[in-house]
Amino acid sequence: MSDRPISATGRESFRLIDLLRWGSACLVAIGHVRNLFFSDYTSLAHPSLLLKAFYALTGLGHEAVIVFFVISGYLVGGGLAVHGANRVSLTDYFIHRFSRIYVVLVPALAVTAFFDYLGTMVQPTLYLEAGWASALDFSAAKNDEPLVFACNLVNLQDAFCPSFGSNGPLWSLAYEWFYYLTFPAVLGLATGLQQKQSASRSIAIGVLVILAIAWLFPKYTAYYPIWLMGVAARLVSLRRPLSRYWAYGALAALPVLLAISRPHIYPALITDFLIGVALATLLCNPRITSGPRFLSGCSATMAGFSYSLYVVHFPLLVLMVALLTSTGVMVARLEPGAAALGLLVACLALAYAFAWAFSLVTERQTARLRRLLSEGGVPCGASLAGLFAAFRGRLSREAAQRSRPGEGDQPR
Repeated sequence: MSDRPISATGRESFRLIDLLRWGSACLVAIGHVRNLFFSDYTSLAHPSLLLKAFYALTGLGHEAVIVFFVISGYLVGGGLAVHGANRVSLTDYFIHRFSRIYVVLVPALAVTAFFDYLGTMVQPTLYLEAGWASALDFSAAKNDEPLVFACNLVNLQDAFCPSFGSNGPLWSLAYEWFYYLTFPAVLGLATGLQQKQSASRSIAIGVLVILAIAWLFPKYTAYYPIWLMGVAARLVSLRRPLSRYWAYGALAALPVLLAISRPHIYPALITDFLIGVALATLLCNPRITSGPRFLSGCSATMAGFSYSLYVVHFPLLVLMVALLTSTGVMVARLEPGAAALGLLVACLALAYAFAWAFSLVTERQTARLRRLLSEGGVPCGASLAGLFAAFRGRLSREAAQRSRPGEGDQPR
């Protein structure tokens, strides 16, 4: 869901990032198709080894979101940390973040409302009652209220409201938006702590603010360390890259960690944290990050609308379930077989086609929206940038005043 940097240095290439972005989005989408259209694994009598592998692979949607978080920290937070934060760069940062998120989010909310309206007309039970599948274990109709729409519009879902309508995957978007808004303050505080004679009062205020945010948004902050792993990986890859042997070790550990996470024997936060560490370690080597050259064109194209795919595929899939059940084509979720597999491929292809078309009028227009906001000015973004820049400036001024010799400290 994170956009690529505008430019890259000679040491940086992002083919692996693109591969991970579209691959993760694909895992989320295919997992939802399987969950909505296939019977649960626990209902299968004697699943074959191939079927076990299929269910395991299509059940990695949550882990794919963890990959999104690390990549987001690497590109977005890491980019800001590398280039530094001042009033001008922060204004540009907020313009980029706002345009990236909202050029897709607002139309996605409208599409969700439209699809849910159509689905409710043909199969109201599916939207009114929870329990069709684990991915749809809520009443979508109850989440279509205007207040929920407004709450999602300011990206506070999963903290003060549910995701809008049937679009459950929107929860992770709120988490990323939270990290985008708060990271400049975290960066400013970290910069202040690096100064030997930083203002203790400013540091204390910064720490209290962060603790208050953590108290108000406990769910968001739970995954913040994983997002920050991406930031750390970007800094390490530029300043002191890890040996390729560390990267190869992390690459070998990833499938093991994914396999461990699937049975849910260990708490999700622990396995998520370990997956984040492994991926961040992999990204600490710029040669590994460059990824396979032969996939560069395909990966860039697929990654170009991965954000759109993520935010529109689920309400479209639920609408397809409504249409198929209302016409009698599908009475209940299907047992694995040729017909079910064909339906999975068809649904996934339709989701990709719609997401690509949707991206042409949304995601592809991100640069245009950025230019409009840059030329017209963004009061909110400028205010936030000024606030964070003032905080950092105060730390620098107070540190300079303490280090400046006074009358009683004149050298002899």
